[in-house]
Amino acid sequence: MAGGTSTPTAGCAGLRWVGLSTTGACPMPPPGWVGGPAFGVPAGSPPLPPYLADYCLYSWTAPGLPAAADVNNLGVQLAGAGVLGLAEDCVVVGPLADGFSDASREWLHAEYMSRMGSFGPLTFGSKRPAEVRIALADSSPDDTAGTLPLGTLDHGYLLGWLAKDLACPAGGPCAARVTTELALPRIDAEKADFTKGGLVGTRLDLARAIVMAVERWKKDRADHLLLGAGVDHPRLVVNLSVGWEPALGCDSNPASNAVSASVYDALVHAHCHGAAVIAAAGNDRGGPSPPHGLVCPAAWTVDAGPTSGTCTSLEGTGYTNAFAGGLPLFPPGREPPLVHAVGGLEYADRPIARTRPEGMPPLAALALQGVAAGPSRPFPAPRTGTSLGAAAVSAIAAAAWAYRPSLSAGELLELVYASGERTNLVADVPSPAEVKRPSLCAAIAAVCSLGNNAACPPGLACAPIPPRFDQNPPLFPGGLALLDAAFEDAPAFVAPPPSDDPAPSEQVPSLAIPPWVRPQPDSPPCGSCVIHFGSVHDPAWLVVELDSRYGRELTDMSLILSGVTPAGTLARVTVGPLGPAQMNGLTGPFRVTGIQRSSLARVSSAVLSWQSTDPVTGEVGSVSEQILISD
Repeated sequence: MAGGTSTPTAGCAGLRWVGLSTTGACPMPPPGWVGGPAFGVPAGSPPLPPYLADYCLYSWTAPGLPAAADVNNLGVQLAGAGVLGLAEDCVVVGPLADGFSDASREWLHAEYMSRMGSFGPLTFGSKRPAEVRIALADSSPDDTAGTLPLGTLDHGYLLGWLAKDLACPAGGPCAARVTTELALPRIDAEKADFTKGGLVGTRLDLARAIVMAVERWKKDRADHLLLGAGVDHPRLVVNLSVGWEPALGCDSNPASNAVSASVYDALVHAHCHGAAVIAAAGNDRGGPSPPHGLVCPAAWTVDAGPTSGTCTSLEGTGYTNAFAGGLPLFPPGREPPLVHAVGGLEYADRPIARTRPEGMPPLAALALQGVAAGPSRPFPAPRTGTSLGAAAVSAIAAAAWAYRPSLSAGELLELVYASGERTNLVADVPSPAEVKRPSLCAAIAAVCSLGNNAACPPGLACAPIPPRFDQNPPLFPGGLALLDAAFEDAPAFVAPPPSDDPAPSEQVPSLAIPPWVRPQPDSPPCGSCVIHFGSVHDPAWLVVELDSRYGRELTDMSLILSGVTPAGTLARVTVGPLGPAQMNGLTGPFRVTGIQRSSLARVSSAVLSWQSTDPVTGEVGSVSEQILISD
């Protein structure tokens, strides 16, 4: 473009441009753009010196992405107005810009969608399905328009787009609008950002987000029924991919613990409005004595939701008149749980490595290396954890509900579970129950099997989705060559022999600890981490690229391999310490060679484990991440 430079990468969509003004002010841009100082100062602070104050930021504000002509017009007009060095301010939310990172994240996203039963554009009969609202209480800033903004932490952004891609596949009708409520506004104990979001939250933050999600939905629903305003969202799904350790308090009695009870009562409020509440079961904290069971609020899956009579006494007589629109809120003759908990699975339908002891509920979904992002935006680093499973089940439930909103939330989730793929696993909470993996196609087919429904597509057939043999699918064609090229010049370290020494995650718990409400999972260290096995006799090699945003100091990296011996018995091997003595997100990529699998004839899962030190507080904990296997 005239007067500016752009590097064409996945993170450069032409939306933001920065230049240096030579006139002492930021010139006006063409229509469709807005401009102003690139740097700001807190209220009451003196102005910045000219060498900083003269930087200008220009952002595209019109719908969609700017065309080449729009970008060119911006460059020509600003160059004529004395702006120098105009260059694109690319969005970079992941650690890599190499071929393997980009291609592997596209591949992981496609594999995830397929595994969860996505079948392309949603089909329908003589009328379109309804549009259900999914409210994601997480790290993204508040948004009811369905734009899914990126917050300080990309956890909610990733989950929101994952849910949207399942419930609103391109080329067909959209079965859900995914909205966001900021539940994690805290940077630390003293600072919060209610505009861009934070990293963690308090229980009251979460309670407020749940109540606000219900109240926004209720108002919009009532306005539509009364005035015909807006798009009708007859049903609400509340997604809670967050949690806290029960040891801090998982009490539903406000007289005992008002802050925990505030979340419980917020869930009661949602239940009384007919919402389906879906929560992540939580991830293992590690340490010598890791906590057992589900995190809160998922742990409340053992509690039945309030009955119609209880809700009337709590909410007031006639409280449903403004929003129900004749739809049932309570299943006849049933007492569904207050919360539907969701666990995490690998592609082989085994629990993910960080499954909590006694922490698997009957509903579980793929929770390994999930990734999603908005159109023309770079994918963030993949995540592994029950957050992914909860978001996927929320999307599946919402999409199925769109075809038959006359079902209550309890009836809907019964069908989602009953139509799921069998896993041969037994749930821990509640027990005994078989663990099933829901499928988008199968859930819609189950809802449509109940009888005549004009929205249902005729003859919808869903193929079974059997478990894979390995924890993840084989690398995409050409993936190994791209991996070699990406790490060709990276420094190499030789692995020590396997040992019986415990990994860091087995010695100290994660720093993701109370009192915060945290994402499930916490931010992962890896941007791209892959281990490659050749024949059973050849040593393996490992490549590690850490996420550039990971700020904790990492030491004592160890590799935990789990699998079977030649005799078919389960075994695990620990190899470490590996790589640089100290590392964080600014550490460059590196390789580890000569990794011996010892007695393992086949490796079923691979986990990297580090000791993690907070650079501000000095707290020491651990962090672990299940990584991709290539063979």
